Amino acid sequence: MADDPEKELAEREALTVARVVLGLADVVRQLRSDYLSLDSDAARRTTLGLAVTKRWVARSSAYQHTVSLLDVGLGRVARLVGDSVVQLRTHATQAGAAQAASLAESLGGDGSQLSEARVAAMVAELDRGPLDAILTRHARETSAAAGQVLLESVATRRDVRSTAKLLGQVLDVPRWQALSIARTEQYRAYREAQRQTWLADEGVTGWTWVANLDRRTCGFCWSQHGLEFLLEEKPAAHVSCRCRMVPVTARTRGRRTGEQRFAELSEAAQNAVLGPAAAEAYRDGLFTLADVAGHIEHPHWGRTGRVRSLRELLGDDVRATYLAAVRNR
Repeated sequence: MADDPEKELAEREALTVARVVLGLADVVRQLRSDYLSLDSDAARRTTLGLAVTKRWVARSSAYQHTVSLLDVGLGRVARLVGDSVVQLRTHATQAGAAQAASLAESLGGDGSQLSEARVAAMVAELDRGPLDAILTRHARETSAAAGQVLLESVATRRDVRSTAKLLGQVLDVPRWQALSIARTEQYRAYREAQRQTWLADEGVTGWTWVANLDRRTCGFCWSQHGLEFLLEEKPAAHVSCRCRMVPVTARTRGRRTGEQRFAELSEAAQNAVLGPAAAEAYRDGLFTLADVAGHIEHPHWGRTGRVRSLRELLGDDVRATYLAAVRNR
């Protein structure tokens, strides 16, 4: 096991994203070449006094060929992400089980470890089907969006630099989607391996939610920090959640809760976490930090946490009052 398993998880996550960036670079190169060819066809048509319309672009064999290659290229990137995430989940399950046993033993647990067979079974239980479905859908959506940019750019004779900027924005989506999926899947496997390990340890009676208490952390995770849960309860971590689990044993002491810590933050820090209007309402006592925590049932990731909207917390009229007050400052 690595000295800092969570640091290693972050490094593996970054490597996955780097692979995606390289894969997307190939797509961008091909797309740029195809766009220049399409633009030349449009210029010749204009010289002949013929109209360059979206319908003409869409029906041209060059455009259809470009879209076909775009589908293939982004599909290849999606498969690369899927293969990488499967590897990440396998490693995270192994690392989570090993780290959990070590951590529990250091806090007074009996150090029980899952058998290699049990860890292997957990890895095998990680269903790839939903993951591939998500990645395929994302690839199709990105391909459609890039194709639309290309079509409009040729039809309106948009300059190359502007077109490249727009395509760059569209094709950056797979990069951050890959990061989000890689982080979510990896930490989900890591936390579940920890939980299963502690279930087998008679010295562990539960687990504590530990958040990174900084301005990047959402209100939901702030609200969960320091709360204790039964081992039978899985963490309702949201997508891309960075939070950790710590075992509860006879030797561990309760932590100060996120609610307590949040109350001590400066107004600027509270604004950064909740947003200015919500933070102002919080300081006025209209809701507590615990009230911010909501949940949804994600079709793939199950029960996940979310920050409740200002409308849910305050209602339309009071929400409008606070939003107006912030805008008028």
